[in-house]
Amino acid sequence: MRVAVVHTAGAPCGCAEAVAKGLHALGHDVVFVDSAEIELKVGEISRSCDLVIDHTDTFRGTGLLRPFVRGLLEAHGARIVGSDAGACFRADDKIAAKTCLASAGIAVPPGVAVTSKKQK
Repeated sequence: MRVAVVHTAGAPCGCAEAVAKGLHALGHDVVFVDSAEIELKVGEISRSCDLVIDHTDTFRGTGLLRPFVRGLLEAHGARIVGSDAGACFRADDKIAAKTCLASAGIAVPPGVAVTSKKQK
């Protein structure tokens, strides 16, 4: 199977490399794609890869835009491991995630939203 691993090039965790090592050990062909180039490569990835693992840490310098990478892959019909872009966006926004979980009747721990650097 040909698997694309979309990642943030230079990320210190090395997680994408570990994923690729496991895939290679299982006999899969791995294609690394820097998430910074996703807009240029999304069509090729969607057409030529059987599966995509999105391991993007940041996009355009921020974690807030990580779901954009997944959304672009989805829009081009890529088969992606994991949750959709909307779920990822909500999970990255901790306030929205807690609100969504609480509204579904799932217990969440108490917390506060820090909205200013001056807030204590």
